[in-house]
Amino acid sequence: MADAAEAGKPQSQAEFILYTTLRIIGVLASIYMFLMGLDMMGSSFLVLGGKGDLFTIVDNPVTGVVLAISLLYGASIAGGIVVTLLALGVVAGFIAWWWMGGCYKVVSKEQREERAAEMAAEMGEKPAEGLVLGGRRGCRVGDFCL
Repeated sequence: MADAAEAGKPQSQAEFILYTTLRIIGVLASIYMFLMGLDMMGSSFLVLGGKGDLFTIVDNPVTGVVLAISLLYGASIAGGIVVTLLALGVVAGFIAWWWMGGCYKVVSKEQREERAAEMAAEMGEKPAEGLVLGGRRGCRVGDFCL
């Protein structure tokens, strides 16, 4: 009953714009995924049809891995299942690592210096200031130098 009452409730202008924008982004993302799937399928047919080599015709690494696993299924079902499970384990491990903060995080110079001081205090050392890296003048620890 509550859902029926809320369904008749008019949306605000901001909600309408938000939902419309999200729908457009969803449609564009769906079209992109569809076209990427067609590209992968075209590369797969070229390789499986004998028109090219697996390592030269495939420019997308995901397509190459999927094709290699599918060719392994043709040789041995048990081997294909084992390699598929291993590939899924690698993907799951990467996702778990990413969620636990394994990815790089962009922080300000002040935050980097704060963290360096905290780590030095934990180690019982004084923070390094003005340390030159790789012999380059003016390149200090925590700075990005080329």
